[in-house]
Amino acid sequence: MPETRPAPRILAAQWIPCLLLALQGLLACSAPRTLEPVPAEWSARAEVPGFPGIRGFALQSSLVFRESILEAGRLRRQAQATGHELGGVRILALSGGGPNGAFAAGFLKGWTQTGKRPHFDLVTGVSTGSLIAPFAFLGSEFDEVLERLYTSSSSKKLFQSLPFWRILSSNALYDVRALRKVIAGAVTESILEQIAHEHRRGRRLFMLTTNLDVGRAVAWDMGKIACSEQPGALALFQKIMLASASIPLAYPPVYFEVQAEGGTYGEMHFDGGVASQVFMLGLLTDLGEVRSEFGVPSADMTTRVYVLRSGVPRATWSYAPADLRSIGLRSVTIATNSMALGDLLRIHELCQQNDLDFRLAASPVDLAPDGGVEYDDVAIRALFETGRSRGASPSPWWNHPFDMLKDEEPPHSDQPE
Repeated sequence: MPETRPAPRILAAQWIPCLLLALQGLLACSAPRTLEPVPAEWSARAEVPGFPGIRGFALQSSLVFRESILEAGRLRRQAQATGHELGGVRILALSGGGPNGAFAAGFLKGWTQTGKRPHFDLVTGVSTGSLIAPFAFLGSEFDEVLERLYTSSSSKKLFQSLPFWRILSSNALYDVRALRKVIAGAVTESILEQIAHEHRRGRRLFMLTTNLDVGRAVAWDMGKIACSEQPGALALFQKIMLASASIPLAYPPVYFEVQAEGGTYGEMHFDGGVASQVFMLGLLTDLGEVRSEFGVPSADMTTRVYVLRSGVPRATWSYAPADLRSIGLRSVTIATNSMALGDLLRIHELCQQNDLDFRLAASPVDLAPDGGVEYDDVAIRALFETGRSRGASPSPWWNHPFDMLKDEEPPHSDQPE
């Protein structure tokens, strides 16, 4: 009898597992590291070559930031001794939120229109908030820069999918070159010089990344980098912004060469929002000591903390098809929103304990309730205008994170600075 061959479907069943194993092997070998990670016991002492004392773990008291903030206070007091009138301290914390950062950018523009927007003594930025932070720090004259940054860059430009064969040798789904180009075009040597000037006057700018190796948030003193006069200062500044805004899986991680105990190592960083959606001074140093050094111990010189939350940190209804991508993205969104609410409650509690005035504004809508990163120009412009309208309104603020969960309009106004 002639030999019979297996049916085609049996051959397919034999080859499919082999194909999956091959793909798994390709993905596991994608984008290998060129430097070994810092040993765990040395991670807190690792420094970027040429830039000592510019960073520290963010969610704990840090000697690096204690010295930076106390120096800022001394500079304020020197200005007061020369006849410069000091008001209360104003802190701005800008959260993560991906494309929802258009809300915060629009809010700042609307706030400017009211004539009540202060010059901030301290600005912190996480993820998309890091893209906004340098320009919010420098002042209202950069509102148009922020508007262009968000409303002229659609997902077609910033989220260009990699071809299938490149994904197999990469650790991301999108090409990061467009985002890198946007950052390089916005943050120039001139911007760096202006940030350095403000840092020397006693103002501070911090950004957050997540160190994947140690699983912790890292805060960077961006003004100190700007003041360093090192040849690579601008490149490092831009690289930190890129790392803070690099959404995991969407964009590849950003590698930093560091030195520890005489050796050279590589750190893998990405989106600061993975570790914390929003952060402020109280997580870096002792607030009571800082207030005293800043010369604002009395009730008539208030320290006010403004938080701009890009996105709605509460449960939102969204249809999630029963496929792997949709379930995964939806799960990430729920976890991120829960983290954001926890961060806001922590900051509010710190303010209560230290007699600080807390103000919160948050987007009434979410551009990507299913966790996606892509959006269109019409949606981003609408969210920017929503933020502008809210920032220009007479009462844009809540004074407790739970207030924004009630679907009520913010009841609190702000007094002219």
